[in-house]
Amino acid sequence: MRRFLAPLLLALSACRNAPVPGDGLEVAVSIAPEAYLVEGIAGDAARVTIVVPQGADPHSYEPTPATMEAVADADLYLAIGLPFEDQWLPRLLGSAPGLEVVRIDSGIDRTADPDPHVWMSPSLMRILASNTCMALTAASPGDSALFARGLAGLAADIDSVDAEAGRMLEGMRGASFTALHPAYARFASDYGLVQIALEVEGSEPSPAELASIVQAVRASGSRVVIVSPGFSTGAAGALEMELGIPAAPHDQLSRDWPGSVLGLARIISGAEGAP
Repeated sequence: MRRFLAPLLLALSACRNAPVPGDGLEVAVSIAPEAYLVEGIAGDAARVTIVVPQGADPHSYEPTPATMEAVADADLYLAIGLPFEDQWLPRLLGSAPGLEVVRIDSGIDRTADPDPHVWMSPSLMRILASNTCMALTAASPGDSALFARGLAGLAADIDSVDAEAGRMLEGMRGASFTALHPAYARFASDYGLVQIALEVEGSEPSPAELASIVQAVRASGSRVVIVSPGFSTGAAGALEMELGIPAAPHDQLSRDWPGSVLGLARIISGAEGAP
């Protein structure tokens, strides 16, 4: 039966022939930070296929036929609520009978803050980790003890990253930072920061919009513009010319989630990337 299981609880109760413990799960994920979760929880008990490659824009990415084939062969697909998933997962499910798709962002409120980059928030990463563990356990119950141990270790790592980022950003509550792509609202919420985005509804700002952004950035005291791989840097360049604010690269899609979060905290705190 082909189906897209959005609520996590449906996936937990779905009837499926579970893999034999030790054989290993084939797990497909949309982005690399999800691979960090799966590998942290399952270790060698899972093999991961990442749909969106390094440097690609996950908002508009179209998977290649080879990727589609690899995902179709997986035991489990972990979705995270990115817009591109709604576009291509129904097509995939039409040709992949038996593939279970689980939304690991279940339980995350998207009404107050629609920013899909939920993994950039350590507080929300804890929810993603718990949901990932439940999905893996439902797919391979015989490995439940292994997954529980992995989740405990992963949770400790997330706590450590959160604490270290908090130390870096101590005393900065209410401070503003500028980002080319608005990927950091969830991170900002965790640490009481304000994100000023250069993109307007996913596009480069018009001259009039850029003029307003320049005024807002000047008033905010932002000292750096965070730029992401795969996105045009025209607006960031204009801001650098106008205000002398340098651009600092940051990859929110890194497989090294701790390094990504702590790297962002360093940039914002001025430990790196600031004049």
